[in-house]
Amino acid sequence: MLWKDIELGDRETPSLYSAGKDFEGEPNSPIRREFVIFVKNQKKYESMMLNRLQNDCKTHLDLESKYAYRLSESGKKATIEEMKKLWNGFEDHEKPNSLLGKRS
Repeated sequence: MLWKDIELGDRETPSLYSAGKDFEGEPNSPIRREFVIFVKNQKKYESMMLNRLQNDCKTHLDLESKYAYRLSESGKKATIEEMKKLWNGFEDHEKPNSLLGKRS
């Protein structure tokens, strides 16, 4: 069964309606009982973005050393500040292993 939030995430508790088994189906029947939503990784987007920025930095450093490529100072600072903001948004137990040098 596929459920869709007709409020598009605008409320703390989603308004879930059944769309049958069709991904393109229209939501037509609300859940009338209490429900619990389990989220596997609430910080998945932040982790992916942080990983992407880390890879961008590695690529930049590699290109800079090989081709004298230079990223503007403001670009470097903005990237580093965004990485700090994302990193500080994680609790210690949530910090991505890939950025700590650990293997999962």
